[in-house]
Amino acid sequence: MYAVVLVLLVLVCLPIPRDESANEGPSDAAVAAWKREEAAERSREKHMREKNAMLHALQVIAKENPETAASLLPLLRLPYEATAIRYIESVKNGAPYEKESKERITAINTILEPLSRRDPAVAWDIFMEYGRDANGQFYQGIRHAIFERWVGKDPQAALQAALTEKDEKMRKRFISEVFSEWAKHNFNDAFQYVNASPDKSIQSIGFRALACEAKGGQRNLVLDAILEHLSAEADEPLRRDAIYELAGSLSRDDPRAAAQAFARLPPGNIAHANAMRRIAGNLAALKDGNESELLQWARTIGDEKARTPVLYIILKVWIDADYKAAATKVEAAKLTGAERAIFNRLMTETLSKKDIPAALKHASKLKNLSEKEFAARTIMRELAYKNPHEALAKLDLLGMKDNHYVVGDIVEVWAGKDAKAATAWVEKLPQGKVKEHALYILSNYHSH
Repeated sequence: MYAVVLVLLVLVCLPIPRDESANEGPSDAAVAAWKREEAAERSREKHMREKNAMLHALQVIAKENPETAASLLPLLRLPYEATAIRYIESVKNGAPYEKESKERITAINTILEPLSRRDPAVAWDIFMEYGRDANGQFYQGIRHAIFERWVGKDPQAALQAALTEKDEKMRKRFISEVFSEWAKHNFNDAFQYVNASPDKSIQSIGFRALACEAKGGQRNLVLDAILEHLSAEADEPLRRDAIYELAGSLSRDDPRAAAQAFARLPPGNIAHANAMRRIAGNLAALKDGNESELLQWARTIGDEKARTPVLYIILKVWIDADYKAAATKVEAAKLTGAERAIFNRLMTETLSKKDIPAALKHASKLKNLSEKEFAARTIMRELAYKNPHEALAKLDLLGMKDNHYVVGDIVEVWAGKDAKAATAWVEKLPQGKVKEHALYILSNYHSH
C-alpha cells in the first residue's frame, strides 16, 4: 500500500514533458516570406491604382479627341497597351468632362507626369492643348515638372516653346520658369544666353530669374551684367526686381561690399532707391560700432528720394533694437535738421507703443511745432485707447489742451468705444474751434 502511494507521489512530482516547438514563433524564413508577400501585394495594389488612373485619363482625352489619346500610347509605353486601346475605343461621342472639373485636371496630370519624363516636348503640346480651364487659365502643378525635365534635356527648345504663348502675362511667367530651371541645371550657360540676348525683354526676365537663383560670386556676375546693359532700362519693372533681389542677397552676405557695388547704379530712378533701401537695412543691423560710418554713407546718396528712405530705415533699425541706445547714437552723430525730424518721428511712434511716460518726456522736449503736434497726436491716440480721461488729462504736459486736432483724435477714439460718454464730454466744452471740430468728429458716429 505504501509502495503504491510512493509511486503515485513520484509520478505527480515528475515534470510533464512539453513540446518546445509549440511556443516558438515563426521562423526567420517564414517572416521574410510573409514580408515579401505583403510588399508584393502593396506593389500590385499600387500598380492597379496607377493602371486604373491611366486608363481613365486616356478615356478623358479620348472624349475630346480619340486620335490624340491613341497617339500617346507609343510614348507612354504601357504594359497594358491592348487594354488601353479597348478603353479608348469604348468611348462614345458623349459630352466631355467640364474643364474646371477636378476629375479632368487629375486625368490630364496623370497623363503628363510619365509623358514629361519620356518626351517633354510632346507633354508640353498636350499641356497647351488640354491644360487650360474654360477661361483659358492654365492648370497648376505639372507645368513646372515639364519645364524642369525639358530644361534638363534641351533648355533652348523649352524657351522657344515658352515664347509661343500668346498671352503676355503667361508668356513672361513661362520664360521666367525656364530660366530659373536652366540656372539650377547650369547657371553659367543660362547666364551666357541671357547676357548675349539681343531681346531686351528676354534679358529683363532672364536677369530677374538668375538673380533669384544666383549663389555666391554668381550674384556679382549678374549685377555686373545688369549694370553693363542698364542705360534707359533701369526702371523696367523686371530688371528693377532683379536689382532689388541682388541688393538683398548681396547685402545679407556682406553689406559693405554691396553698398560699394551698388554705388555704381545711376541715381534718380526707382531701381537705385530700392537697392539703397535694401542694403541700408542690412548695414544698420551690423553691431560693430559703425554708426558714424553708416550715416556718412547715407549722406553720400545724392538723390534725395533715395536718401530719405535710407535714413529712415537706418534710424528705425536702431530704435527698434534699443531706443535708449539709439538716442545716444544720434546725439554723437550730430544729425541735421531733416535727419533729426525723421528720428523724432520714429522715436515717437516707437515710444508711444512701448513706454508712454518716456514718449511724453521725449515729446515735451521737441521745439518744432509740427513735430510736437505729430508726437502729441500719436501719443494721445495710443493713450486714449486705454483711457480717454487720462489722455485728456495729459494734454497740458505738451501744451496741447487747445489744439483741436489732438483733442479731436482723443474724441474719435473715445467715440469708437463709447460715443454717448464722448458726446457728453464734448457738449460741456466752451464754444470755439476745439468744440466745433470735436462735434464734427462725433457727427460721423451719430450719422450711422
